[in-house]
Amino acid sequence: LGYFDYLPRYYKPRECVELPMSAEERDALFGNLKELAEFNSMLLTCFEAADGQPDEVAECFLTKMEDFKIYALYCTNYVQAMDTFNLLQKRPRAEEYFQHCQVTLGHTLN
Repeated sequence: LGYFDYLPRYYKPRECVELPMSAEERDALFGNLKELAEFNSMLLTCFEAADGQPDEVAECFLTKMEDFKIYALYCTNYVQAMDTFNLLQKRPRAEEYFQHCQVTLGHTLN
């Protein structure tokens, strides 16, 4: 699995586990990662369809040029997301939650 495949499982776990954070903290932590994952998936599909043809790859970038703005929001929110994550890791319940996700998914947060 790729990095973005793991995100929904942290954000919205399959089992009935309440996220150990407020809605505000969740939004600060995950920001627009769902939208980024969707965009990256769409872009990958376009690249795969281009089959390595330079003009087709270029077309992928040109047709999705406006959508790359989504990264500006991600970059703007990155420091706040990391601050939130570091704060949450200091809470025993939140730390346990992230550790549980890591073990269950076989994935680290690094």
